[in-house]
Amino acid sequence: MLQRQAEQAVKAAEAVSEPSIGRLYNDIDDGIMEEAERTLKALNAAPDALQVLAEINKKKELKAVDHSSIEYIPIRKNLFIIPRVLAELTAEEVALRRDQMGLKVRGHGVPPPVSSFNECGLSEIILSALTKQNIVTPFPVQAQCLPCIMAGM
Repeated sequence: MLQRQAEQAVKAAEAVSEPSIGRLYNDIDDGIMEEAERTLKALNAAPDALQVLAEINKKKELKAVDHSSIEYIPIRKNLFIIPRVLAELTAEEVALRRDQMGLKVRGHGVPPPVSSFNECGLSEIILSALTKQNIVTPFPVQAQCLPCIMAGM
């Protein structure tokens, strides 16, 4: 039975090995090879199906990286650009809006709560996913937390 499965796997690998673009693997011995090539090599090298599967699923170990020796570019944490509608609110209007939502905040420079997801600075993909789910307005905790998170607080 295992012999038959191994033969079927070899035939499937040969069929897949037709010239087409697939995953590329960086094999230490032979350089870069396509997925089908790698599968065929594994099938020809191993005598039974279990060894074939073990060889195909063999993963390369990643080398440890010393991040202290690498100079990274600084990350911009503040992704929140306050919309004009919120920027024009006075401190009293922001406090009134928070009272209406039942929000209490502490700290300095906390952005005002948003009234829609469009004011959060979220990507179009996320906004369209929310619209598909009929999620139109944020919950009070989302209205306050999303601007804080986007601002890197």
